[in-house]
Amino acid sequence: FLHTLEKKLLFSLKTSASGSDEQKLNFDYLLRSARSKDTLNFLSKLSAETEKLPGLKIDQDRRWQLLLSLASQNHAGVDVLIAHEEKRDSSSDGKRFALAARAIVPTEQAKTFWHVEAAKEKTKYSLSELRAVLSAMYPAEQWAIKSNLNKDFYKNLALQDITSHVN
Repeated sequence: FLHTLEKKLLFSLKTSASGSDEQKLNFDYLLRSARSKDTLNFLSKLSAETEKLPGLKIDQDRRWQLLLSLASQNHAGVDVLIAHEEKRDSSSDGKRFALAARAIVPTEQAKTFWHVEAAKEKTKYSLSELRAVLSAMYPAEQWAIKSNLNKDFYKNLALQDITSHVN
C-alpha cells in the first residue's frame, strides 16, 4: 500500500500545476511517505538542487523537512546534505533542525548518543534543542529501535536520579 501511495504522490507532485497549493501538498505528503530508493534519490537531488520542480519553492522549513525525511531513512549522503544546510541556515531553528535530523537517523549509535545526552544533568544543549531532538527522534517506523533502547534509557535515568540524591 505505502509503495503505491508513494508512487501516486510522486506522480501527482510532478504533474501538479506549477506553484499550486496542490503541488505543495503533494510535496509535503511525499516527504512523510518517502521510502523507496527512487523517491529518496529524487528528494536528495531536490535538496542538492541538482533537480528542480517548476514552480515549487522549497522554503527553509520545507528544506529541513526534506532532510528529516531523508535522514529518517538513513539515505546515502544525508550527513553531507545536513552539514551543507546547517551552514546555509545558521539560525537557532536551523541548529535545532540539524540536531533533529542527526537524531532521526535509524541507527542505535545515533539514538544512544541522544539518550545519554538527554539524561545528563549538565549538557551543552539547550532545553529547546533537546526538545527538538527528542520530539523528532522516533518516527513511527522506528518504534522497534525505540523499544530496544528505551529499557536502558529508563534504567539509566532511574540510576541517575538515585545517585543525585546520594551526593
